[in-house]
Amino acid sequence: MKCSNSREKFWWDEAKRIYKIDEDKVLMMTNYHKVLERDGFTCQICGKKDDPSKYKELGKAKNAILEVHHIKPKKDRGRSEIDNLITLCRDCHAKVHPWLTDKKQ
Repeated sequence: MKCSNSREKFWWDEAKRIYKIDEDKVLMMTNYHKVLERDGFTCQICGKKDDPSKYKELGKAKNAILEVHHIKPKKDRGRSEIDNLITLCRDCHAKVHPWLTDKKQ
């Protein structure tokens, strides 16, 4: 979150510390639906499309096939900023991250 002045920055830093807020999770929640909309609810690798009504601001239906992927991985300090996120279908995301397939079954 970008703060416009030092008082606002102090408040945000204190809120993060007190409530153990993960700023990147807040960014992801904020940008998740924006990325899907920007990419036209379409996988950017294979072109598979999905019904936008399956995706809500804070979640998705169980039969939804699209996921949001970090281009620069979080482990490499990639943040959940819109320009670092891309829409992938479940199958393409599994090809990018083969270890995810085990967790989802």
